[in-house]
Amino acid sequence: MASNQQEIKDFAESLRIGAKTSKNLIAAFLIWLFGLLVFLPLASSLNRQIEIICSLIIIIAVTILIFGSIQNIKRIIDKFSVFPAKKFLLPRGFQKIEAQLITKQILYILSSIIGYLFYFPFLTNLHPAINGIVLLLVILLGFFLILRISGPLLKKFGEWIN
Repeated sequence: MASNQQEIKDFAESLRIGAKTSKNLIAAFLIWLFGLLVFLPLASSLNRQIEIICSLIIIIAVTILIFGSIQNIKRIIDKFSVFPAKKFLLPRGFQKIEAQLITKQILYILSSIIGYLFYFPFLTNLHPAINGIVLLLVILLGFFLILRISGPLLKKFGEWIN
């Protein structure tokens, strides 16, 4: 019962952190939205160089806001991972630490994919090769995160087969 109380306290703390972090993320989203829907179409109607400069400005502004809150996002993911672990993995026989590790890594992979999709239109606008390099980095990150959880998953999969 005490661990449930601690998990609830941790989640409440992550909600307080989330309130602070959400300001940066909302600002980044608004810059992204205006950049994608207003500034890039206007810049593309002028010429290619202005379109590239506009994309760089938007990328830098969004990056500053996101990197300012990335540590808090990681803490929120760490605290939130307890609930899906309890709901989906503990009933299937995983240990608590393994279940939390698996859900953390899956949430990290999902957040990196969302981050990539956030930058996608601006990176493509700069050059398709830059977009491809970033995509390869995201895939590599996902691969290494999947490797971290492959041990417990393969062990449990082996038990299910037998």
